[in-house]
Amino acid sequence: MDDLLETIARLEQSPGPVVLATLLRGEGHSGIRRILRSTEGAVGEALAGGRSRVLGPEDGLELDGWRDGLVLLERMMPGQLPPWVHFCGQVLRRGGSCVLATVGTVEGAIPYAAGDRFAYDERNHGLLPMDGRFSLELQRGCLRARAAGASSWERLPLGDGALGMLLEPLP
Repeated sequence: MDDLLETIARLEQSPGPVVLATLLRGEGHSGIRRILRSTEGAVGEALAGGRSRVLGPEDGLELDGWRDGLVLLERMMPGQLPPWVHFCGQVLRRGGSCVLATVGTVEGAIPYAAGDRFAYDERNHGLLPMDGRFSLELQRGCLRARAAGASSWERLPLGDGALGMLLEPLP
């Protein structure tokens, strides 16, 4: 896993919009991040469109060694970074720990989308889903990820569907 605080600092200091690519699932270590500035292909579309996109192997995204993975592309604007960046940054800067939960796949009619992020600190406070039962299920998944000390991919049931999620204990 990369150093999230270093990535956050680079995002905060970026002179303009960039795309944050996160390997959600694939060979190697999930949770690896890269800052991209290309204006071509899917990266350029994410940069111009401002919408998060999850791409799989069938989408043809090729980032050194990420060919067969599930990758989240998020547009990042300095001064307008999303809440999860601020939350995780604050927790890590004070010496705490958190689990960053990222939706990678959605099955069924569910009120969440690929690219949505939640975060739980060591006291299980943070950026939580609105659905109380799902929040509890996600909290249990975060506890499992903390206990394992490594990123994991989990399929979490929700109503008549499920979410495939990357759970990253930080640091």
